[in-house]
Amino acid sequence: MAQCEVVAFMGDGTNHALTLHESDIGIFIGITAIEVAKEQADVIVG
Repeated sequence: MAQCEVVAFMGDGTNHALTLHESDIGIFIGITAIEVAKEQADVIVG
């Protein structure tokens, strides 16, 4: 990210919440409602 790069991350669980938050574009995938991850995501695909 230091070189003007865009980082996107796809995750579906609480262990992904920090990375979803830190990435430029956080994408939550899945139907199961995991609020911690969904709150940190920029895009929700379900």
